Amino acid sequence: MGGSAFSSGGRNLSTPRMPTEVYLRVRQHCHRLLFQHFFCVATPIDGPGKKDFGDVDILVYHHKLGKVLDDRQWVEELANILDAVDYIYTKGNGANANFAIPWPEQFINDTDTEKRYIQVDIRVCETLKHLNWVLFKHAHGDLWSIVGSMIRPYGITVDESGFWLRIEEVESTNKNKAKVFLTDEPAQVLSFLGFPIDDYWDRPFDSVNDMFEYSTKSPLASIPGDKDRVGASSGIDAQTLSSNDRKRVRMRPVYRQFVESFIPDCQRRGRFKQQQTSRKEVTDRAMIHFGVTKEYTQRRREYLIERHRDMVYRTLIKDAIPPVEDASDIRSVNYRSHLIKALKLIILEGSEEFGCKFDQSNVIDGMVDAEKVQEFIQRHKEAIGRAAIEKQHIQYLASEKRKQGISDAKE
Repeated sequence: MGGSAFSSGGRNLSTPRMPTEVYLRVRQHCHRLLFQHFFCVATPIDGPGKKDFGDVDILVYHHKLGKVLDDRQWVEELANILDAVDYIYTKGNGANANFAIPWPEQFINDTDTEKRYIQVDIRVCETLKHLNWVLFKHAHGDLWSIVGSMIRPYGITVDESGFWLRIEEVESTNKNKAKVFLTDEPAQVLSFLGFPIDDYWDRPFDSVNDMFEYSTKSPLASIPGDKDRVGASSGIDAQTLSSNDRKRVRMRPVYRQFVESFIPDCQRRGRFKQQQTSRKEVTDRAMIHFGVTKEYTQRRREYLIERHRDMVYRTLIKDAIPPVEDASDIRSVNYRSHLIKALKLIILEGSEEFGCKFDQSNVIDGMVDAEKVQEFIQRHKEAIGRAAIEKQHIQYLASEKRKQGISDAKE
C-alpha cells in the first residue's frame, strides 16, 4: 500500500506505492522546488532494502525571504510551491501536512486507467537543531522503533523532541512528569548507547538484516531466551511487547520481521542472552553523563512526598474517621467533613488554628511518621472536631452578618 492519507475523507485519490526510480525522481524534484524558498531541505535516510515507497518525507527550515507565517499559512505556501492538487492539514499539529502531487508524466503508461498521485509529507521545523534531530529520529525507517523497544526497560526513551531519562517511581502514574530531558544531540545519544557511528548515518543499510545487527551493537541490547522470559525485567522479547510495539508488528513489515524472525533466531542461538547492565546502572550513568542528577533527584523526591502526603490524607486521616451510616444525618456528615479538613491542615500543613499542634519533628524530609499520625488522631480528634465545628459556626455567622449589611445598604 502507498500513502494512505488521501484514501479516505471523500478524497479518494489514488496514491500507490512508488518504484524506486519514481521515488528518487519525485524526491529530487520536490527538493529542487523547496530549495528555491528554504535554506534547509532534507529527507531522512531511507530504510534498508526498500524496493518501493509509500510517500516522500521532507523537512524544511528557514524561509529565504524570512517569512513568518502561522501553521496554516505555511501549509498553503508549501501547497503552492509543490503545485499540489490537494493537501491535508490538521490544526494543532504544527506546520505539518500531507500533499498530493501528480504522478510524473514520464512514468505514466498509456494503459493506465486510473489517475495516480504521490503523497508528499512535509514538516516545517522551527530550528535547525530540531530539523537535525527529526532527521536522526526517522533515519533508517524502523531502526528507532527497534532500538526504542530494547532501551525502554532501562528507563530511557527517544521521542520526537529528544532523549529522555524516565523516573521509575513516577512513570506508572504520570508519564510526562516522569521524563527528564537529557539531550537532542544525535552524536551524544549514539555515544551514550554505545552505537558505532562510522558511515552508518550517511547512507541506508545494505539490508534489513544489517540494520537488525546494528541495533544489537549497544551494550543495552539483550534478548532473553525462552527459559529466561518469566520475570525478565530487561531486554526485548516477542512475548513482552508493549501495546504500541504490538501495533507496530501489525502495521510495520520490517518491525514485524525483527520480532517474528530475528528475535526467535537469536533466542535459538543464544545470542545477546546475557544482560550486561541494569536500569539502576543506566540511570546513574545518565544522571552523571548529562548532568541531570539534581533535577532527577529533586523531581523524584517531590513526587514521592506528594504521593506520601496523598496516602496520609486518604489512608491515615480519612480512614480514621468512619463514614456516617445515615447519609441524611446532615449534622454528623458536616461534622466528619470539617474534622477531616482540620486534621489535614494540622498534620500536613502545620496549622495551629484548632488548638492542637502536630509535632513537626515527626516529619522527616517531607515524610510523616504514620504511627505518630494515628496516635495524634486518636488522642485529639474529639477536641479538633469541636474546634472545627465552632470555627465553621463563627464563619457562618460572619457571612450572615456581611449579607445583612449588604442588604441594609441597598435599602
